Amino acid sequence: MYDNSMSEIIDERVFVIQKSPPFWETWWFLLTVAVVLASAFIFVMRYYMGLLRQLHSEQKIRFFANTAHDMRTSLTLISAPVKELEQEEGLSEKGKYYLSLARSQINRLVGVVTQLMDFQKADIDKEQLLLQRLDISGLVNQRVIMFSSYAQSNELSLILEAPEEALFAVVDEGMFIKIVDNLLSNAIK
Repeated sequence: MYDNSMSEIIDERVFVIQKSPPFWETWWFLLTVAVVLASAFIFVMRYYMGLLRQLHSEQKIRFFANTAHDMRTSLTLISAPVKELEQEEGLSEKGKYYLSLARSQINRLVGVVTQLMDFQKADIDKEQLLLQRLDISGLVNQRVIMFSSYAQSNELSLILEAPEEALFAVVDEGMFIKIVDNLLSNAIK
């Protein structure tokens, strides 16, 4: 305000006008965005870590089941010659004792391996097949030869009637061998 002569200012009034920043530039909005992003990151990481743990667990179970199946087949093939040796004439008492001990331990291991396989059956998961073109008659013949001693110990004979020429099919070799081994083992039992 000026005096009456309008030469001197007697009272001054100031109006302060502040322009507010847009809401996306406010501290509370930036803090909220940071909290939401951090929460989303933590959620995604926990979910991803859970998936990795589950995948790792499934791979361990599959590994143990595959190993158990292979061990069971090998133990079955070992037990046949041990059983034959037990029935040999002229074997010392000490030798019979050790063979009996070996056979009982083989049977115990077969039980443990069966438990491992049952554990895997409780959590069956589809495996990815590795398909390739193979001579399946040759594979079956090879497995029959492996099981012949086991069959003889059970007073059985394995006879394979297959064509002379190779019979090719597209199969997963590991799975095919497991199936043939399982069929032969069950047939002999």
